[in-house]
Amino acid sequence: MTKQQRSEQSTDDPTTDSKRFKWSPNLARGHLEICVEEKRKGNWQSKCLTEIGRMNLRAEFFKRFGLDWKYDNRLDTVKRQHESYKRVIPDSSAVRFCEQTGAIEMPFSWWENLIKEKPEAKTLRNYPIRDIPLIEQLFSEESISVGDDGWQHHDGASHLPFEGNSVEDIELNTSPEAD
Repeated sequence: MTKQQRSEQSTDDPTTDSKRFKWSPNLARGHLEICVEEKRKGNWQSKCLTEIGRMNLRAEFFKRFGLDWKYDNRLDTVKRQHESYKRVIPDSSAVRFCEQTGAIEMPFSWWENLIKEKPEAKTLRNYPIRDIPLIEQLFSEESISVGDDGWQHHDGASHLPFEGNSVEDIELNTSPEAD
């Protein structure tokens, strides 16, 4: 049985034999979905959730899964996975992902060529990172969230260039002379 198959068999119940919490694929994806939603709401700063974002994550995670858990370590793990992925594959525009798992889905020959260039890719092939599209949304450098209160840059409201103005107050200059 492969590591991925064991992972897929794991339960969403953290009270299993192990004293260490086991993140099932369902829980891990739910965690990422909530984090991405919090980022869209503007509750994200410097590649991590704000205090409000963490509180919302905890409440939503409990609502969805019935688990009250601290998630700081999980987000750190996901950050390290993303960094590893970006070192190996800095441009993912030509990479295909499995719809169900979000893992890289490329032919064996593609992997072999990549491993020749970057030996670290072997680890990525043998231990695939799940939900890469969600992880990319979470840790992408440029993000603007739009909500009821207008728009926010990914670094949060305190870093907005037009702080204090509503979206209606900002006139966008779209004339060619502006360039």
